[in-house]
Amino acid sequence: MDYLHDFSGFKEQAVCRYANGNDDFFVLASRVERDGEPALRIGAAPASAWLYSRTRMARYRKAPVLLCLDMRVAMHFREKAREGRLLERAGIIASGCFGGGNAFDALHYKDLVGHPVVIIPDSTREGLKGAEDWAKRCAREGAESVGVYPWPIIAPGMPVLDDSCPHGPWQKELWGRAVYLDRIELPSKLAQDVCHQSIPTAAYRGWMASVALVSEPVEAVRESKGTIQFLRLGDIQGKEASAQALLALDILITPQYKTLIWGCSNAGKSWVAIQLALAMAGGFKAFGLAAMAPRRICYLDGEVGGEDFKERCDQLLQGNPDAQVLVNQNLSVLPQSGLNILDTACSQKIIEQLCHEKADVLVIDNLLSLAPSAAKSNANGLFTFVGQVEQAGIAVIIVHHSGKDGTNFKGPSELASLSQNVIGLEGRDQLANQEGQSPELEEACQADGPVVRMTVTKCKAAPQLERKSCIYHLPVGGGWRHIEGFLADAGQTPTPEALNSMSKAMEFPVIPPRNVDMGSLSPDEEKVFNELKKQKSSRSELETRTGLKADKLSGILRKLQDRGLIVKEGNGKATYYRCV
Repeated sequence: MDYLHDFSGFKEQAVCRYANGNDDFFVLASRVERDGEPALRIGAAPASAWLYSRTRMARYRKAPVLLCLDMRVAMHFREKAREGRLLERAGIIASGCFGGGNAFDALHYKDLVGHPVVIIPDSTREGLKGAEDWAKRCAREGAESVGVYPWPIIAPGMPVLDDSCPHGPWQKELWGRAVYLDRIELPSKLAQDVCHQSIPTAAYRGWMASVALVSEPVEAVRESKGTIQFLRLGDIQGKEASAQALLALDILITPQYKTLIWGCSNAGKSWVAIQLALAMAGGFKAFGLAAMAPRRICYLDGEVGGEDFKERCDQLLQGNPDAQVLVNQNLSVLPQSGLNILDTACSQKIIEQLCHEKADVLVIDNLLSLAPSAAKSNANGLFTFVGQVEQAGIAVIIVHHSGKDGTNFKGPSELASLSQNVIGLEGRDQLANQEGQSPELEEACQADGPVVRMTVTKCKAAPQLERKSCIYHLPVGGGWRHIEGFLADAGQTPTPEALNSMSKAMEFPVIPPRNVDMGSLSPDEEKVFNELKKQKSSRSELETRTGLKADKLSGILRKLQDRGLIVKEGNGKATYYRCV
């Protein structure tokens, strides 16, 4: 499944996985001399306990290192990291060690010197408690900083928590935020979340006590009871500098930031909300803001209705057919059905269903239909419901109407003051009457289909977005067309100069795609790449020479093309592949 290379680029060890259909185990092959040639053999030589990707740690001395202590998680996470070019895109190294948590005494830690390290333990009581010793050892050996990411990361085939077996409160707390590697499309998003959500070593024991993993000493409980605890500035883990430069839907729409979208009738509110939901479900861009990875979206539709909702989704996806499969998997809708989310029994059923769906984002469209009292007078009940949803780790988007004059939203001011992101929409009726229109805007206002100006009036996650606006037109039967203004990049591709400056800010160099790091390829990818280095080949020729099945070979060829390592030339039966 994986290789460990030495500093000369030779394979030093190979991690081998054996399975019989019901269970599996790992063994380690080490390099030996066989008939004067180097070979990898199991049991023929002592195997040193090295960290995976140690050569990359030596090359990129400031890169954060994610140290997975579960073998299956480490193997699958590293495979995802190779496929998604985690180091190149996020500057983060996914590592681990043979034996996982059992390698504590034998492991060589010196490769971690100077690196920020995040420990990812296995999700057992012993694994979580043992992470404290790992963190202290890494710090003692010279790691720049150490934290622990306690939420379960689950690899395919691993057992999961369910209601059929007894479990304690600490397990419910953790598994409510579990991440499944087979559902991750972009490992960069997961890796950045792991870095940002890790718990510093100094605070980790307190966290274990808060979820009843360990008991605080009686004296500590007596001293802390009834007191307010101040934190020293040095004990608070701040955001990494690179996180501030990243502008994406994943950062704006989170359980920490409620989003309010409001506008007058016919301003395209539902069209905008559906487009955002599709982008987050499919992992693509909307209105110039990217979704780094697909998320599970639940849409409470009190406005459009089932058939019309599906028709709108189909229209907005027609220019992005590749996202259809992900959207079908990740977007769930509850069509208008007379719901009142402020009714206690109804709200509890919705929250239970959201947890069952493993939702990441809830869209409430709209307040007049689904929470009429909150839309007119008191918003306390609404934000009680929203707070419970957010406590379950689910972000919330609220869609709401404006007042009669279109200058503000209906209802109490708390709707804005208690929301961290506020986006106002103006439609054709407002835009057509404004002076100084550009020819493009004037033409859009005269055409059919919604014309929308989006203005960000409040954005806690990214203050640089505040007061920015953009205008889009949605022709009948078509997709959104950018008219003017921008929120982020308005669809522009970063220049090489911009990418270079970003890489310098993150303290690691951009690796040119054609400078092949063989350690970043899986064994099967390396096999295909080496065959193409010898000579250009058709797919059928590669099947014969590599022994790979057609489906797997097709996937590998696509990945190598995406990374710029090979190109596809010719047509039909004359199609062949060659190295760049």
